[in-house]
Amino acid sequence: MESTLSKKQKWQKDLETTWLPCLLMALVCFLSAFLNDKSTDDIAKVGLCFFCGFLFVVVYLYLNKMLSWQTAITLIFIAGVFVRLCYIFYTGYRVRQHDVWSVDSGKGHMAYIQYIATNLAIPDTNETWQFYHPPLHHILAGLLYRFLSHGSLQPEQIAEKLQFLTMFYSCLTMITCDRLFAALKLKDSTRFLADCVIAFHPTFFQVGGDLNNDMLASFLAILSILYLVKWWNEQKTKQLAFCGLFLGLSMMAKISGAILAFPYAFLFLYRLVKNIKTPKRLIKQYLLFGIISIPIGMWYPIRNLLRFHQNILYVPDFGPNSGQYIGDISPFHRLFAIPSGQLAFPYQCWANGDEPGLGSNIFLSAFKTSVFGEHSLGAGPWAYILLYSFIFLAVVSFFYMLWNAFDKKNFKENPTHALWTILIGSLLISFISFCLKYTSVCSQDFRYLTITLPVVALYFALAIEKAKPRWLQPCFLCLLVAFCLSSYMTYAVPAIWGL
Repeated sequence: MESTLSKKQKWQKDLETTWLPCLLMALVCFLSAFLNDKSTDDIAKVGLCFFCGFLFVVVYLYLNKMLSWQTAITLIFIAGVFVRLCYIFYTGYRVRQHDVWSVDSGKGHMAYIQYIATNLAIPDTNETWQFYHPPLHHILAGLLYRFLSHGSLQPEQIAEKLQFLTMFYSCLTMITCDRLFAALKLKDSTRFLADCVIAFHPTFFQVGGDLNNDMLASFLAILSILYLVKWWNEQKTKQLAFCGLFLGLSMMAKISGAILAFPYAFLFLYRLVKNIKTPKRLIKQYLLFGIISIPIGMWYPIRNLLRFHQNILYVPDFGPNSGQYIGDISPFHRLFAIPSGQLAFPYQCWANGDEPGLGSNIFLSAFKTSVFGEHSLGAGPWAYILLYSFIFLAVVSFFYMLWNAFDKKNFKENPTHALWTILIGSLLISFISFCLKYTSVCSQDFRYLTITLPVVALYFALAIEKAKPRWLQPCFLCLLVAFCLSSYMTYAVPAIWGL
């Protein structure tokens, strides 16, 4: 057990499982930024070669009895980084983005980054499109933009290089999720299964290629959750301090990180009730958590409230004149009615060409955008396999989570089951409310639910491990293989889709 390890052994273990992978991923992202963009044909060839080489290495290690679970996890990380690189190489900074715009547009996240790069200051207005967001991501990207601008690169080229920064966030998220699964004391085999979902989920490819603030906010939120679990296990003050720090930084990247307050409050209250006779230490820890997280997370929204009278939770509304307005569809239909044509079409519907109307069902839109974003990647069988394998995977995970949360024996053994249920519940309620209030197709994008993915991965892996009856286990494993393979074929072999 980790608790029996000496400080030197703990440091060595952290070095091998966390710091070295982080440094290697940083090096890969840095070096890759200096490679020229490749055509989709080139990427497809490399992708197929990598796939064959990957299978050869796995078979070789297995036959020579060298394939441990930790080695398997490392191989999955390598594959995950490779697919992320493939996606970045064939995806320009204006392709499949969200509110980024071009380097000469004077608006969007790109203009926000350029403003900080030029002025070394946060914007003095919130009227420019997207300038209402908290600035952490834009500060980091702006400093990198300024550094790169001292060379011979043109603004368009610099913008392309910035994608490797958000890809780095995505790679760090893989490691953070693995450390979270380890902190939850999963078996190595179960941790491997959960890591497969994280490594190959397309949300981390697409959001990891976006130049907006979504990926950094999600990474920091998941990092905060990791330290919450560590605090739950060991009750050390420094772990709760780190939890508060990363929660505040997540909110400083995007205010939506504040949604974690609900599941956190449950665990804090639960532990306080359990230690009601000796509450002083816990109260001090909670106060420290608040002292750290609230100022870091709330200073920018409060600054905008005071300077520009901007609502703390401000979100721009496109209104009924937008081409993606769906406010004329009733909430009941948006929640429970799925047009058959949209069910048969794997991508989000924008009423373009032969597409069956605007995508209005909240849940179907979330599932579609979780694997393809808001865009069509072409036609082919892999799209359907990817979409429906993830739908089934998520449904299995959701019901297994509920079963664990409401089973008295399981809850008594591990109250964190309720943490995950409250986290998912809070996010779903917030997401549905957001979709019904801001009635545009783009409001239904899964990128607002990214931090649910570690929970989905966790419970699907547990469902495989503890499947009853046992014949369900190979069925679930086949589902996972279908998901990972179709994700790889879709995103690492793009020529198939004509991208």
